[in-house]
Amino acid sequence: MRTKTLQKQWKAYTKQFEQTNIKIPELEALRPFMGARGGVLKRQTRSKKQKEAFKQAAAGVKDILG
Repeated sequence: MRTKTLQKQWKAYTKQFEQTNIKIPELEALRPFMGARGGVLKRQTRSKKQKEAFKQAAAGVKDILG
């Protein structure tokens, strides 16, 4: 999944979450890696371990979105 697509999905999810307070676990896995404006945080994805965790979270989002 491309980063731009992921960022758009994250923005849509956070907007929907503010209105309904319904959490989606696959998208919540991205929370540590995403900033307030919807971008991927560079500091959170520096190490190999964190990059792998981000890739797994992104893959989980791709699975639910198709």
